[in-house]
Amino acid sequence: MCGPPAGRYTETARTRGGSVSELHADAELSFAQQKLWFLDRLHPGSSAYNFDVVLRLSGEVDGEALNGAVQRIVERHDVLRTTFPINARGIPFQHIAENLEIPLEFIDLTSLPEHTRQAEAHSVVTAWAALPFDLEKGPLLRVRWVRVTEQEHLLCFSFHHAVFDGWSIDVLYRELARHYTPGGPQIARSAEATPPKPALQYADHARRQRRRLSDGALDHHLDWWRAHLDGAPVSLSLPRREAPADEMAEQGAQLVAPVPPTTMEAVSALARSASATPFLVLLACYALVLARHTGMRSLLVGTQVAGRSRPELRDLIGLFVETMPIRVDLDGAGTFAELVTRVRESAWDTFSHDQVPFEAIVEAVRPPRVAGSTPLVQTAFAAPAALPEPPVLAGLLAEPVALAPTTAKFALGMAVEPTADGQHRISLTYDPRIVDHGWARRLVQRYGEALATLPAAPGTVLTETFLTGAVPGEAATDGTAPAPGTHAPDAPAAGPPPHADLETTLLALWRDVLKNDRVTVHDNFFDVGGQSLALAAIHARLERLLDRELPMVAFYEHPTITALSAHLSGTGRPGTAAPEPRAAKDRVERARALQRRRALHATDRG
Repeated sequence: MCGPPAGRYTETARTRGGSVSELHADAELSFAQQKLWFLDRLHPGSSAYNFDVVLRLSGEVDGEALNGAVQRIVERHDVLRTTFPINARGIPFQHIAENLEIPLEFIDLTSLPEHTRQAEAHSVVTAWAALPFDLEKGPLLRVRWVRVTEQEHLLCFSFHHAVFDGWSIDVLYRELARHYTPGGPQIARSAEATPPKPALQYADHARRQRRRLSDGALDHHLDWWRAHLDGAPVSLSLPRREAPADEMAEQGAQLVAPVPPTTMEAVSALARSASATPFLVLLACYALVLARHTGMRSLLVGTQVAGRSRPELRDLIGLFVETMPIRVDLDGAGTFAELVTRVRESAWDTFSHDQVPFEAIVEAVRPPRVAGSTPLVQTAFAAPAALPEPPVLAGLLAEPVALAPTTAKFALGMAVEPTADGQHRISLTYDPRIVDHGWARRLVQRYGEALATLPAAPGTVLTETFLTGAVPGEAATDGTAPAPGTHAPDAPAAGPPPHADLETTLLALWRDVLKNDRVTVHDNFFDVGGQSLALAAIHARLERLLDRELPMVAFYEHPTITALSAHLSGTGRPGTAAPEPRAAKDRVERARALQRRRALHATDRG
C-alpha cells in the first residue's frame, strides 16, 4: 500500500524554459477572465465560478506519484500559476509565478465507522469545493485526496473558472494519465524526463485576442452583433418571488429528470431530417417551453462555444469557452418543424460570428445594466454530446463523480446531458433567490413533456397547443410576471442633495477615465461609454481618494453622478462626512462564515 501519512505534500513545481510565452511579462486579462474578475469584485466571497473535477479511484493509490503528476501539470500550464492583482490605475493583469507549490491535501476516513464513510466523504468534498478563491493572491487551484477505504479514493480538483473550462477536463485527464507513474522515480527534473511545455500559453491567447479587437480585425463581426441584437429583449421575464430571498440561503439548486431513449431517438431523427443537430432540436423545445412560462415571444438563450479554433489551443488548460446569445423569435413559426428551422438558421449565423468575446458583444450592444442580473443573457442551454473520457491511470479504475451545484451562474441553466449509464437526463440549475422552486419544477416537467411529444410530431401546430399565453392555473402560484422583454434598472434612491465636493470629484473621475469632457452629473455611466474595466478603475481610485471600502454594486444601483453622490454622502448635508458603507463587507463576512460552518468538520479532519 503506497500512501502518505496524514498531512500535506509540498513538492515545488519549477518552471522550465522553451515557451514562446513571455513568462514574466504581465499580460492583460482575456475578455472572459475580465468578466469573472469583475463579478468577483462585484460579489466578493462568492464561489459561483468554482469549477470542480472529482474522480473516484478504485485500487491502491501511490501518493508520491499522484503528487508528482499534479506538480507537473501545474509546471506545464502557466495559467495554473496565474493570479490577478491590480495595478496603480485599478486595472487587473495576469501575473504568472515562476514557481508555485500546490499542496495535495490528504484526508483519511478509514478510521470512521464503515456505514458513515460515504456520507462523510460526500460532505467533505462538497463543503471543500464550495470554498471561495482569492483571485489576487491565489492559488486558483486546490487538490484534495480523500481515502474512503483502502481500495476507494476520491481525487478532487477545484479550480476558479478564470483558469479552467469544460474542454480543459480532457486535457487534465490526459496529463494525469501521462504523468501518474506509480513505483517510478519521484519527480524527475531533467529535460529528457519532462515533456516540453506547450509552445503557446494562455497569456499569449489573451494578448492575441486583445490585439485583434484593437486593430479592427473583428469590426465586421461587432457590426453584425449590433444589427442582430437590435430590438432583442435584453432581460428574461421571470415571475417575481413573493418575499425576498434570504441572503444566507443557497445560491444554486438543481432539478433533474430522466429522458427516455425513445425520446432521444426521435430528437436525432428530426435533427437529421431538418439538416440540424440534436442540440438545435433540444434548444427549440426549451425556447418554446420558456416562452410559454414567461409570456415572451422573443428570447435570448445563451450557449457556450469552445473558443479553441486554433489547433495549438486544444492541448492547453485555461478559460477559452465563450457564451454566445442565440436569438429565438417564435412569432410566425407555425409548426415545431418550422421553429427548428428558425433556430437552426439563427444558431448558424451566431456561430459564424463567435470570434467576438461575449464581453465585447455586451460593450458593443450596451444593454441596460441591472445589479444582480447578468447582461443580455439570463438563461443558458447546453446539450453535450458525450461525457469526458476518464483518465486511464496505471493500476487504478477512474470514474467521474458529479457534485450537485450549490451556486448558479445564470437565473436558469437548462441542459440535456448524457449520464454514465449511456442514458440522458434533463438538468435545470437555477438561482433560488430569483426563481421559485415550484415554478422551476413545472418548467422541468413541461420541458420533459415537450420533448416526449414534439420531436416525434414535428408538424404540431404551435398556436393551437403551446403558444396560448400563460400556463393554465399557474398565475396565482407563480406570481405576477413583469411585461415581456422589460426589466428596467431600479431608479436611484431618493435622498438629500449630494455633497458638492463629492459630486465634483466623481465628475472629474468619470471624465478622466472615460476620456469624455462632455459627461454631466445626470448621465448614466453605461450610456456614455462606461464598461466593466472603466468602472473598476473609477472604483479603485475613489476608494483611495475616500480612504474607505465601497461596494461596487452601488455603481449599478446608482448609475448617475447625482444619484451616486447622494448615496455615498449619507445625509447629504454640506460638510457632513459620508458614513462608511458596510453592506458589501457584511455580505462577504456572512458568506465566509457560512462556508466555515459547512467546512468545519471537513477541515478539522485535514
